[in-house]
Amino acid sequence: MLQPIGVKALYGLALSGDRLLAVDPFRGYLLRLDPKTDQLEILNSQNAEAFYGATGIACWDDQIWFCSDHTVYTTALGEIQPVPVLTLPYPADGVAVWQNTLYVSCKKGSCIFVCDRTTGQRITQFSAPGIGVENLSVWGDYLWVCDQTEQSVYCLDRATGELVVKMLTPFATPTGLA
Repeated sequence: MLQPIGVKALYGLALSGDRLLAVDPFRGYLLRLDPKTDQLEILNSQNAEAFYGATGIACWDDQIWFCSDHTVYTTALGEIQPVPVLTLPYPADGVAVWQNTLYVSCKKGSCIFVCDRTTGQRITQFSAPGIGVENLSVWGDYLWVCDQTEQSVYCLDRATGELVVKMLTPFATPTGLA
C-alpha cells in the first residue's frame, strides 16, 4: 500500500518504466513514485489546476491519459499540456491504454468504453463488472478492473469484456492498480 507524505489521496496507478504514476485529485498533483525507495516527485507543480478532480491515469510511450469529470485528456509526460481526447455523457472514472486502444470506465453508464487512443472514436463498449467507481489497467490480453464499492479486482478479456476471474482486495476502497 502506497501512502506518500504530503499527498491527500492516490488515484489511478500506471506504470512508467520502473516507476508508478498517480494523481492526487484533491491537490491536482501528477505524481511519479519510486516503489523501491518511496521517493515522490510532483511532475506538474506549475499547472496543478488541470489535474484537480482527476481520477484515472494511464501511460503508453511517454504519453499519459487521465480522466477528469466527463473528459479524458492526453499529454506528453515530458511537457504537461493536457488536450481533450474524448468527452462522455457521464463522468469518466478510470482509463487504461494498450497500443492504439483506450479503455474508459464509467460508473454512471455501468460500462467500459473501448476507443481509439488518438481520435477518441468509440470502437465498442461492454458492461462494467462491478457497481462502483472503477479504475483500469491493461496487461497483455487482460483488462484489470478495481471496483471501490465492491472492494474487488476483476480480470476481463480485453477484447470481449468477458470475466476471467474476480477477487476481493485486502484494502477498503481501492483507487488504482498498475
